[in-house]
Amino acid sequence: MAVIPDINKTEKWLIETTLKEGYGETRPYQLADAEIRLQSAERSRHVADSTRALLPAWQRRQKQNTFNQ
Repeated sequence: MAVIPDINKTEKWLIETTLKEGYGETRPYQLADAEIRLQSAERSRHVADSTRALLPAWQRRQKQNTFNQ
């Protein structure tokens, strides 16, 4: 399984800024482990061919988050 490097300071700033602009306030978020497939052709392959990555996750209140539509 391939591993994508952890999120760096610049990427954390981007997540925080995007959430603040989208909600008009600072929003708490967590980084969650996820196994993802990067190519649609991998759909028929076994999960062992997936990639490990950290993804941001947060709870929405009024507005939908654009990452999970």
